[in-house]
Amino acid sequence: PHRFSLLYRIRKTKIKRLAAEIEQKESQGLPREIRIAKRYIPLKKMTAILAVIVAAVFLAAAAGAVYFGARGFIFDVHKTHSDVSVDFSVYNIKDNIEEVYRLPAESGYELIQELYDDMLVSFRYEYGNKEVVLAQYTEAFAKNLMVNTENSDIDEIEINNEPGFVLSHHSVDFGDSLFITWIHDGYVLEMGSKSVERKEMIRLAESITVVK
Repeated sequence: PHRFSLLYRIRKTKIKRLAAEIEQKESQGLPREIRIAKRYIPLKKMTAILAVIVAAVFLAAAAGAVYFGARGFIFDVHKTHSDVSVDFSVYNIKDNIEEVYRLPAESGYELIQELYDDMLVSFRYEYGNKEVVLAQYTEAFAKNLMVNTENSDIDEIEINNEPGFVLSHHSVDFGDSLFITWIHDGYVLEMGSKSVERKEMIRLAESITVVK
């Protein structure tokens, strides 16, 4: 089974962002000789890179990606996963975290872990034997959420009249899991759990509030 964790998404996005920054710095303000030297790649390494690119193109063609959308989102569906992005022709997503959303104390869920910077916020909550993760994404993450759509059911949903989708993933080895992803106030919010039922997840999603 293919599982794409939050930490994997963070690493993937940060590496892509760092690569873009390096490329920009290389093309600006450096002497021509340095730019040429930095772009030199040994023949063996170039051969390996080309082999990977060719394989990737072949696999992508074999997978036969299909596009479909839940309102507000676009899915590029492959055999083992989907690359999901916000429909930026309709929705604007903020570049940085300006407001932080949490579950309210009245929900009964206790905050036990948080991951926090100006690009992403993630909170992990517990309530008895139940656990929920709430993530808040900016534009950098909204461009590619990457979700596991193998052995999964997806349907559209509205959270407080805002567009989103529910993904129910079924796994013999790891048990079932449920994810709700929606757009709210210029952010993409995602709530996931392996122990909370759909009805309660929707209630929790509708209850989130801005941290004062």
